[in-house]
Amino acid sequence: MLSARSIQASSARALCGLPEAFWWLWGSTLINRLGTFVVPFLTLYLTTSQGRSVGFAGLTAAVVGMGGMAGSVAGGSAADHVGRRRVLLVSHAATATATVALGLSTSDEALVGSAFLIGFFAATSRPATSALINDILAERDRVRAFSLNHWAMNLGFAVSVIFAGVAAEVGYRLLFLADAGATALCALILYRKVPEPARTSREATAGRGEGFRSLLADKPFLLCAALFAVISAVLQQMTVTLPVAMSEIGLSPATCGVLIALNGLLICLFQVPAGPLLSRFPPLVMLALGAALIGLGFGVTAWAASAAFLALTVTVWTAGEIISGPISMELTARFAGKASQGRYQGVTALAWALGGTFAAAAGGYTYDRFGSDTLWLGCGLAGTMTAIGFLLLRVQHGGDDE
Repeated sequence: MLSARSIQASSARALCGLPEAFWWLWGSTLINRLGTFVVPFLTLYLTTSQGRSVGFAGLTAAVVGMGGMAGSVAGGSAADHVGRRRVLLVSHAATATATVALGLSTSDEALVGSAFLIGFFAATSRPATSALINDILAERDRVRAFSLNHWAMNLGFAVSVIFAGVAAEVGYRLLFLADAGATALCALILYRKVPEPARTSREATAGRGEGFRSLLADKPFLLCAALFAVISAVLQQMTVTLPVAMSEIGLSPATCGVLIALNGLLICLFQVPAGPLLSRFPPLVMLALGAALIGLGFGVTAWAASAAFLALTVTVWTAGEIISGPISMELTARFAGKASQGRYQGVTALAWALGGTFAAAAGGYTYDRFGSDTLWLGCGLAGTMTAIGFLLLRVQHGGDDE
């Protein structure tokens, strides 16, 4: 059982000894997520302020996701070709511009186009950030660095949604300006405080010339990416079908909100102290554990009939998320060579995005057609099979992920 003192000591270990450049990068990530106001309220903005139909709003939200998938791959490739820092600067500047453009748009075409650009350029920053973390940190520090980055993303987003709701009551224009301003501030921090890591001429040449050929031949990594997509699809049921299931057993919207918020609270409390512990074990073993916990948590939801039981299930699958998020980035860094970090991290980001997109369609269809029990047991089976997949991959590699 973790005591407050042990958590404090583990958190201190997680925070010490990291280079200044990482902390500026981490700070820009936190600010960026704190300023994520527009996308969570996009459908509400389109249906209320713009007077569009729910169908159009849903299509526009889907376009943001499509842009994100394209941007994940493009951003990863560009990070290897022209450098991580350059991609981040362009990404944040372009995202801020597209956010302002969306706020000023009135035609259907301009709204959809601006939404696509927001999704695209926001996503280009993710593989570049992961690649930059790998560049500026020693291998022994990467797991805790990715844990800290994952913590910043979750904390920032949780706080941003609260402030966005308040700002929306004042006026949606404030949302767009605040979002664009926060993104522009990220670019300024990176420009002033985070240098582009030096690369050898061989790494730079490989980054320009290899493209995705070597990555597509890396079958173990592609299998990992597919398994990441399955994890993502299961986790995304948190926002797709879990609220419906909670409502059907008689829970109020307020109680549902508290239970979903428990996920973010647990991540904020335990992600940082978990970092040093996660780095002690082989990543494929930890990913198997994370997938098993995610499958178990969602699987036993089939028997949940009270808020207390649901709180327990949320705790179990959140533990799996705390493990899987940073470890997937770390394992990707191990698969990639120095010159291919961006491309590999881009494919990992794409896998997580694809899983989330698939989750919305498959989860809703399964819930409506076959019932909630089938969905939750299917999630449990998916988590279990994913865990077995990671362990088989480790056996195939002879345990060389130590």
